This record gives sequence, structure tokens and C-alpha cells, in this order.
Amino acid sequence: MYYLNLDKKTNRVLSASLLFNGTFMLNSVEVETLPDGNLYDYLYVNGEFVYSPIKTEKPVKESSVKEQEAISVCSDEQTGFEQRISSLENSIATLAELVSNLIEQNK
Repeated sequence: MYYLNLDKKTNRVLSASLLFNGTFMLNSVEVETLPDGNLYDYLYVNGEFVYSPIKTEKPVKESSVKEQEAISVCSDEQTGFEQRISSLENSIATLAELVSNLIEQNK
């Protein structure tokens, strides 16, 4: 005889215990057999085991997170540099026009 420890919200099997000599566990479910495989992949619903594996996402590699942060910083810096260069080019064009006007006035 096995006793199941179930998650109260989801009925997911958390653990199973084999108890002897008439002992029991409070707040547990009694079953004759256990399913094959990983117990955590099962729910216990209406007296039956239901296969329902927990979906897991692939963990993001820490190095790729750092790489993305570095790319983001570089991209931000690049955008800032491009804006500054554009502003300086406009200033140079304005100065060139002013110098040209001064030369024309002094002729």
C-alpha cells in the first residue's frame, strides 16, 4: 500500500510513501500501485493517475544574456555617436556657410 502526497491546488503527485504495519499518513491518498516513470509527471484525479508532465522552458544561458546586454549597450552607444556626428556635421556646414558669407561681405 502506498500513500500519495498531493499538491492541494493541482493534485500533482509530490511524493509516495510505502508504509507498513497499518500505519498511515494524514491528508494523503491511499493507492495500490504507482505509475511507471517520474511521479512528478502525474496528477491524481478521481482515483486515477493522469500523465501530465510539467512543461519546462530551456534555460537561457548566462553568457547569452551578458552578450545581449553588451550588444544593447554598444547599440545605444552607436546610436548616440551617430547622433553626435550628425549634429557636428550640421554645425560644420553652418560654420562653413557663415565663413563663406563673411568672405563675400569683405570683398
